[in-house]
Amino acid sequence: MEALLTHPSAKFPFLVANLICGRICSLPPTPPPKQDEKNRYEADKRTRDLIKDWASWYTPLRRRTMHAVTIAEILLILARSNPSILNNPSLAFFTPLLNNPVLSRLRITRTFLVGSLLIYAATAIRLLCYRTLGRHFTFQLAILPQHKLITAGPYSVVRHPAYTASVIFNFAVVLCQLGRGSWLKEVVMSRAGASVGWGVAWGLAVSATSYLLVSRIPKEDMVLKREFGEQWDKWAEKTKYRLIPGIY
Repeated sequence: MEALLTHPSAKFPFLVANLICGRICSLPPTPPPKQDEKNRYEADKRTRDLIKDWASWYTPLRRRTMHAVTIAEILLILARSNPSILNNPSLAFFTPLLNNPVLSRLRITRTFLVGSLLIYAATAIRLLCYRTLGRHFTFQLAILPQHKLITAGPYSVVRHPAYTASVIFNFAVVLCQLGRGSWLKEVVMSRAGASVGWGVAWGLAVSATSYLLVSRIPKEDMVLKREFGEQWDKWAEKTKYRLIPGIY
């Protein structure tokens, strides 16, 4: 019942779409802000961005790891029908895996499908946020010259919708990459010890990332209230929730 489409090749378009969405969600849509613009954001010590140094190395590492896992599964699926694509010496690592009967377990499951649909929803929200904020959407927190308070589009639903999308995306990736039918689960994590280790490490990384992102929200509200005063008060009164409508 768990498997919806049992042939591994059926996953190919979903994996490619997931890979594209991963790049969209994890790469900044604008150039990084200047140092004085970041300093203006942190004028008050209470609003200091505690994750900026950690994120400078962790974010690229997480993105590359996520992409590598997806690309590995794509290559193995393609190589089952066309082994010659692994003739490149840099891909020789995958050649022994082609004879592994476990590869037949790569398939679309309900867990994978739900995770993929959540990835697409999160990406759509992020793209809408990028478009709505324009130059104001920076991965590094800053106050730009002639900074404006944007309250339209998704920012009229919750005050920090991009973080909503990030949390959804993070947990959706876990569903896709650690669920049954995935390369990590069926091949890399086939041993019990490896399964537990990968699961715990991945779960902790995703939980920590999501927590640290959400911890930025009160500080961002504090800075925006400081910069825009009454305009922010009216927005906060109208758009009461920060992350999830009706909850937080």
